[in-house]
Amino acid sequence: MLDKLEIALTEANNEVVSLRSMSVEAIESFLIAVSALKTIAVSIVHDERLNFSISEGSAQCELEASEEVLASIYKELDNAIKGNSTDKQVAGNLRSIQDQIKRESYKYRFLYKRNQQPPINLQVRLAESKRISLKRSKNKYNYKLKVIRGFLNQIGGNKPNYHFDYGSGQSITIECTIEQAIEVNRYLYKEIESLVLCKEWSIEDKKDEYFHKAIVSPNIARSLKLYLDLYYKEQDIISKLTRTYDFVDKMFAESEEGKLTVLYLLLGFNDLKFHLSEIKTALVISKPFRNDNLMENARRSLLETYNSKIEKV
Repeated sequence: MLDKLEIALTEANNEVVSLRSMSVEAIESFLIAVSALKTIAVSIVHDERLNFSISEGSAQCELEASEEVLASIYKELDNAIKGNSTDKQVAGNLRSIQDQIKRESYKYRFLYKRNQQPPINLQVRLAESKRISLKRSKNKYNYKLKVIRGFLNQIGGNKPNYHFDYGSGQSITIECTIEQAIEVNRYLYKEIESLVLCKEWSIEDKKDEYFHKAIVSPNIARSLKLYLDLYYKEQDIISKLTRTYDFVDKMFAESEEGKLTVLYLLLGFNDLKFHLSEIKTALVISKPFRNDNLMENARRSLLETYNSKIEKV
């Protein structure tokens, strides 16, 4: 049996809600809540480990996953409700759910259902909590590597960049070099996955900024996303570097694309914004390929960045 996160709009304007008969306003409210839950879940866990369903006859969405996966998602929700979340995706989208739950004349059910344990009523907790907000951070922003997927619908601008379109007016702009824009142009009007450097702002009304690193194949994108999710959950640099070594060892043991994965790490960590040890680790794991045609240019460029970083320390 899988654990569940269940969210349902049960009543709107004093009328019982059914998927067969919903007002435009009720549909919009329900879609906002469901979309926010989905965004939270996939920002924490890769979407292949999640199963979403909407029940026929009622405005109810269930997210099913293993006990381990749902526990990790609930932990992030719990942190956000307590005001301890530093994750903008989690805090912002949970606030959207909270806004719908707190609407007058609307009744929601939001439960975390665990096997052989009493359910946890998130709807009550959100209704009784202050407005969800990010935990204040000493740093206004942090830099993180991310793998993002989107429909590439535009390239250009005064500064080289490209755009992912998500519909309903939602889009992301990814900055790049002229050479990268020419390469990315081959994927115009296609859905692709990009490895990017994200300038993640802790200021809530400030949009995150994205900088292109590489286009990533779907298979490697899945592995990279799982690795980066775990990497940025670590609090100290030693634990992060251990994650990198473990990830590379696993990729070589389980995949024929291990060398290509190392290349993406070379491209990703090639930036002065990273810790010197992060750059050095990418150099160390790629040392066996220092004379490889695929790696040569990327490794030489990373070494230049490493030497520049040493001069600034």
